[in-house]
Amino acid sequence: MHSKNTLTEKKQLRRKRIVAVTLYAACLLLMGCAIYQCSVLFIHCGRDFRFTRLLDARYEQIVLMMLEMILAIAGIVGLSTKRTPIYFLILAALVCTVMICHFTDVLRGCLYLYNFPGNFKNIGDSMLNLYENYDQPLTKAKVDRIHHCNKCCGVNGTDDKAVKRGIYLLPSCCPDSTVPCTASNAYKIGCAKPLLAADHRLLKFQLVSIVSVVSEFYIYRLFLTFFVV
Repeated sequence: MHSKNTLTEKKQLRRKRIVAVTLYAACLLLMGCAIYQCSVLFIHCGRDFRFTRLLDARYEQIVLMMLEMILAIAGIVGLSTKRTPIYFLILAALVCTVMICHFTDVLRGCLYLYNFPGNFKNIGDSMLNLYENYDQPLTKAKVDRIHHCNKCCGVNGTDDKAVKRGIYLLPSCCPDSTVPCTASNAYKIGCAKPLLAADHRLLKFQLVSIVSVVSEFYIYRLFLTFFVV
């Protein structure tokens, strides 16, 4: 009877070790996904990629990615130092919260890309809509950021009527928002091609987001199953 119990304990210990190794891998994968997504967000100069009322949709994304990295590091520390079940219970609750937020964010991203797919026509239409509402402070800030970040002007270039104000162009069509801004000192390329390239990067971003959500669910489930229950 004693040897049978010992054998069962050994199996459970071996199983826990295997789970711990896979959890290490899942935490490292989650960190890698978060770092990649942050790198994409920091260089993103395109249009909005989420339904948001913020000036820049990246702000909420960067906060979410930072939380992912913190939780992944906390998981690795907990596994390395063999923390108590209460530690993993709290960590599982936090991972679950971030996972729900991230899953909701993935749905928002999919809906946005479905309604506004990345092609020249949709990019052109969205930019023209921004130019029409340029007098609004939030819209002006978004257009100025797109111009300066991509070093571009208009949808197809400075000949676009949408960026003209009389004989001059929008100030952000020129480096350092030079006033008056003319075609001679303005950015020469249109914004359609850079924005399309940015949209293609966002498709990869979306796929990595799905991998992150799956990793979070795996981490959450195993924390509860093997370290708490």
